[in-house]
Amino acid sequence: MKERCISMKQIICCFEHGDITEGPYLDARGTCKANVSVRTAGEYITATVAFKETTNGDLSVVVTTF
Repeated sequence: MKERCISMKQIICCFEHGDITEGPYLDARGTCKANVSVRTAGEYITATVAFKETTNGDLSVVVTTF
């Protein structure tokens, strides 16, 4: 986030007001992913969300922004 100058507030805005622009889909590893995009603070940002479930039922959520 710091490298791209994207704040946590912008990411939350992306999830609250953004549109799903790609997905949800399964990648080659079986991870469910979706891209959410929004215009905030005068620029477009996209957050990629990945959901991964382990064999014991634990769920991991990974968020990447660009």
